Parts: sequence; C-alpha cells; structure tokens
Amino acid sequence: MCERWVTLCTYEKSLFVTDVAVGTIKLVTGLSKTVTFLKNRGCLYDTFGRHEKGTPAKKVTLREAKENVDKVCSEVQRIVASVKGRFNLSRETNGPEGTVSKKTQDSLTMLRKEVNRLIQNINSINPLFIDQDELLALLTTHVENLHVVSHFEHETFRTLNYAQDFGTIVKDSLKRITTWAAKYFTHDKSYYPFPDTFMPLSAVSTMALSAV
Repeated sequence: MCERWVTLCTYEKSLFVTDVAVGTIKLVTGLSKTVTFLKNRGCLYDTFGRHEKGTPAKKVTLREAKENVDKVCSEVQRIVASVKGRFNLSRETNGPEGTVSKKTQDSLTMLRKEVNRLIQNINSINPLFIDQDELLALLTTHVENLHVVSHFEHETFRTLNYAQDFGTIVKDSLKRITTWAAKYFTHDKSYYPFPDTFMPLSAVSTMALSAV
C-alpha cells in the first residue's frame, strides 16, 4: 500500500506535506543543520577527553580548549539570538522555543569564564605550564574527590575551612588515587631493609615561579 503525498507549501528549505492516509500534516526537512549543531557540541567532548570506549582520547591543549569553548558559546548565543529575533521574544528561551535551555546557556558561560580564569592563574605562575595541563583531570568526576575528603573534617564546611585545609585535602586525595607506599627507617640496624634507590627531598621537582 502506497501512501499518497500532496504538497501543501514550502518555507525556506522545509517542505510541508499532507498525509492523506492518516489525515495529518508532516514536515520534511534536511538534517544538515542538526548535524552542524551536534558537531559544534561535540567540541566540548573532545576538549575534555570524553571519548568512545576503546578509542584514544584526543589531546587538547589549554589554548585549544579556550578556542573550542569560545566557539561553542558563540554558536549557542547566535542560535538563541536568531530565535528571539525571528519570533520577537524578549524573555529567556528554552527547548520549546527552539533553543538550548537557559541552564545550558548559563553553564557554557560559566565554563568560558573559568577556562579564562585558569589561563590567567597559570600565566601568573609560569606560562610554560599552559600546554602541559591535563584537562581530563579537571572534570567533576575527578575534582569531587577533593570535596569528599573535605567533608571528613567539616560536615558543613565554610570557605575559610576549605582554604585552611586545602593542603591536607590534596595530599589525602592523592593517596586515594595513587599507588604508593611509605617506609620509615629509624636506625642503621633497623629491621626493615634499606631501599636500593632513594631521592633526597631537595631533589624533588618544584614549580618554578616566573620572573616578575
């Protein structure tokens, strides 16, 4: 049984047709705009190392991450402005109006602000570290470990408590995610064997401050 299609009208590159079999009007449109929209959002996945299982993550520098975040934010703002202009809207828009949600817009704006702040903070210490950051380590799934450890000491901690305990929080968090062991030698004839290799504390690499 073949359906009978009757053209009703066209609007730009969209075609409205009637389906006589069921008595409805259907919209026929291309997917090029949808593909472009999804590719633009995919930049965020590439930026922070989110990838399909079994495939290697794409290495992205902090400068490239800034460019990707700026591109996504600008495209979202352009889409929202276009929808508001077409339908003469002055209020905030969401999915039903044909745009991304207001919460997503706010999240992207915050992400752009924080990436710029991160670059400024690293530049103030040593600009050479900008291209050595592992952006995957900044995702919530990793950073939440720090917040969990902080709650052990203060169930409802304040900003001051968090700042005071930050050193201990980082140290305890690294213990949780790093394979390591510590041995203490208190005497020349200690029961514990001496290590074959060792490194004095003075030889540990430190972050060099940039010249002011």
